[in-house]
Amino acid sequence: MSFSLSPFVADRLKNGIQLSAAVDVFGRFNQEFSKCEDALSEKLNMCQENSVPDAWIDDPETFWPMIKKASNNNFAGYSKGNIKIFWDFREFCGAWYQIRDAIISDLSLGDIEACGRKKSPDCPFSIMEISLFGKRSEINFRENHLKLDKLTYYDVRIASHSGLPLRCAIVAYGNPRQVENYLELSCVHMRGKNKEKYQARLDETTFALRQQIFVLLHEGLLRAVTVQGQHRIEAGAWKDPEVNMEASALRDAEGRWREFRVLSPLAIRKQPDLLGWRPEIVSPQTPMLLGSALEPAGKLVFQASDDSLIQFAVKEDKRRADEGEDLLDTKERLSFLRKYRAKLTENYLKTKLMPQIRKQAELQNVPLRRQGQIKQGVSK
Repeated sequence: MSFSLSPFVADRLKNGIQLSAAVDVFGRFNQEFSKCEDALSEKLNMCQENSVPDAWIDDPETFWPMIKKASNNNFAGYSKGNIKIFWDFREFCGAWYQIRDAIISDLSLGDIEACGRKKSPDCPFSIMEISLFGKRSEINFRENHLKLDKLTYYDVRIASHSGLPLRCAIVAYGNPRQVENYLELSCVHMRGKNKEKYQARLDETTFALRQQIFVLLHEGLLRAVTVQGQHRIEAGAWKDPEVNMEASALRDAEGRWREFRVLSPLAIRKQPDLLGWRPEIVSPQTPMLLGSALEPAGKLVFQASDDSLIQFAVKEDKRRADEGEDLLDTKERLSFLRKYRAKLTENYLKTKLMPQIRKQAELQNVPLRRQGQIKQGVSK
């Protein structure tokens, strides 16, 4: 399986998620949002069954005020059939605005962050202060803009500084057409008898979107950290991962499940020391190849790069030296590094990695265990 990075996804990787996609992307962001999303899915399904126009569902900010005005006039001049459609749409708008208000609330509290083009659509992006998201601001999700008095921000992008769970990330960074299918299947068709009918299609679409996120993580175009401790997850870990989709959890080398979040470009900009990484401009034409279908493989193998293995080894030797512990011998170093690359061989360690480990240790003034040295700790 292979896919090309679309200009749409490349733009999101560089600049963030459009405000217009906030309801879809953040629908399963946390428990509170999930409850709102369940209600929205139910009302959306009702609208689909009762022939509410798609244009209304796609743009409630435009059509709801018109319907509300008609309801205030007791739907004078409208047929009973149209009035039923109006009431179904009203129910949908109630659930949609509930999620919208929750997103705005998180923006005003700083739990979700935003950037936008200040004053002009041609201006560069700048970080938006949380004070902008108050009662006086006019926020239009559909048009991606915010207006406060005479100040306007265009092309507003949003993100969570703590990152997205996997179920949100596949909507944010997956192929747009497949995301559209996924949302329709998960929100509309997976009810009653339809669930069995459409389950295979939903599973197939979810699998494809998940694979795309793994490729972006493996190629370094997205980054992920653990929820506990904010530890960086090596890009090599996404080659053959075993994940729990609903829990957004990854099985590590010891077989333990680690909850993780996928970081956004905005999160990286605001925390530059977190990973020492910046999202690069991504060429939309860059082909991205996906390996064979990923199947659960027991313990996760963290396929760290050579540079990472070298740094891990030197860091462990420094820790042992600082704490007065015995320094690593060859077998211990091999066992230690196999936590990050399970198939590492002793020959590769000795011939390829050790020269660089010695070089880095010397540059950092880190002592290494000499051949034949008796284990007695490190003399200070």
